[in-house]
Amino acid sequence: MRKILLLLTAVTLQFPVMAQTPATPTISSFSDYYALQGYGEISFQLPANDTENNSLDTEKLFYNIYFDDKAYTFTNDWYSKVTTDMTDVPYSYSDNLDFFVSGEMHDLFFYMEDYSHVGVQSIYKDGEKEYRSPIVYSDGQVVTAISHLDNGRRLAKVVSTDLMGRRVDASYHGVVLLTKVYDNGESHTVKVVK
Repeated sequence: MRKILLLLTAVTLQFPVMAQTPATPTISSFSDYYALQGYGEISFQLPANDTENNSLDTEKLFYNIYFDDKAYTFTNDWYSKVTTDMTDVPYSYSDNLDFFVSGEMHDLFFYMEDYSHVGVQSIYKDGEKEYRSPIVYSDGQVVTAISHLDNGRRLAKVVSTDLMGRRVDASYHGVVLLTKVYDNGESHTVKVVK
């Protein structure tokens, strides 16, 4: 009887990561700055893939927020947990106060009052090369990129309350219930710890 020796060799194939233009972000909701609250809010999806649906390394992915066509720099003056000035926000940056991330969904509270429109742009940095998505804008009522995101509904108002149901403003610290009320009567509430 002959013994056959099988020798298996593990081969690891490495495929080069191709840095490409990031997929265009989509704005899912937008609340204009409201003086009584002291803030506005933008919620958007940042796909972690390029325009050809190839996965991107999220460590190299960033985004910019635009107010009136100018990239905004987040500073410690308004954002207490931002330790150094930041224009290119890292994809996974979350401070659980003003910046929130859940998968590809990002929520951002802003304190800018004087602007006509707000935009979001994805940036992929690969060494010295930088690739940018188109800027997606919202005027506070209509998403000017992909308008079907909220099934045609428009954000009518955002109500901030404490756990007892009392209205609170941006200076309030603690658990806040943010209720987004849409023009079709639907509402969505999220709990935020500030």
